[in-house]
Amino acid sequence: MNTQHLNILIVEDDEVDRLEISRSLKRSGFHVELQFADDHESGLQRSMEREYDCIFLDHNLPGGTGLDVLKSLRENGCLTPVIIMTAH
Repeated sequence: MNTQHLNILIVEDDEVDRLEISRSLKRSGFHVELQFADDHESGLQRSMEREYDCIFLDHNLPGGTGLDVLKSLRENGCLTPVIIMTAH
């Protein structure tokens, strides 16, 4: 088991997808601390509240797209690695 601790933000509005991503990350062998947001605005807010090692970002979100969130993050100086995903 890897003892590296990772802080990860998951911005996903679908509960089933959130659970599947969470399970996969927990089975990865890394010690992960997960935070969640379920829409455009809360994703931006959470991403600016603390530093994350990675952000998993749904492309289709209430209030905007994942690309909108990514653009706002970069404009605000957030350089955290972002993985954009979609179930569509």
